[in-house]
Amino acid sequence: QEEMLHLLGMIHGFEEVLEHEEGLHAISKRFAEIVISESRFEDCTIFIRDWKSVSLVPVVSFGLEDLLEGGHSDEGRSSFHDSLLKASADRAFSTQQPLYLDEVPESDGASMTDVSRPVGLACFPLLDLGVLCLSTDHPFPFSIPFKRNWEILSRLMGHLLKGPYRQAQEEAGDQGRLAVSPGLPSQNEEA
Repeated sequence: QEEMLHLLGMIHGFEEVLEHEEGLHAISKRFAEIVISESRFEDCTIFIRDWKSVSLVPVVSFGLEDLLEGGHSDEGRSSFHDSLLKASADRAFSTQQPLYLDEVPESDGASMTDVSRPVGLACFPLLDLGVLCLSTDHPFPFSIPFKRNWEILSRLMGHLLKGPYRQAQEEAGDQGRLAVSPGLPSQNEEA
C-alpha cells in the first residue's frame, strides 16, 4: 500500500517535471531526483542510447547524498561500481529484460569501502531509449510486487522520455552526441 503511494507520487512528479522542464538532461535529472526522494534506493543512474554510437551513455546520476546535502554522489564511487553499473545497464538494454542483483560480489583485488559498494542493484529498460539503474548499499529484497511495479514505472518513464529524446536528437542533428554526465564512464572509457 505504502509503496503504491510512492509510485503514484513519482508519476505525479514526472508529469510536473514535463510541464516545467525542458531538455533531456534536465528532465532526466529531475526524474532521478524524484526516484531517490520517493524510494529506498541510494543511487539512481539513467543511461540513454546515444543515437550516433548506438551505445548507452550515462546522462545523469543522482544519489541520496545529493538529495540530503547537495553533494555529488558519484564522487565516492569506485571504478568497480561504475563498470558494474555500465555492464548491468548494457545487459538489461540488450535483452530488454530487467536485471536484479540481490548481492553484488566484491571485485577481485579492488579495494572498495562499504559506502562505494552497492549491495542491491536493479536495472530496468526504458523501452528502446535506455536503462534506469537503481542501487543501494543495504540488502534489498526484490519481491514480485516490487518487480512488477518498477517494470511498469520504467516503461512509463521510457514513454515520458521519448519526446525529450527526440527533441535532443533534432537539436544535435548530425553534429552532436548525447551529453555524458560528468564523473560517469562514457563508452570511450570502458576498460
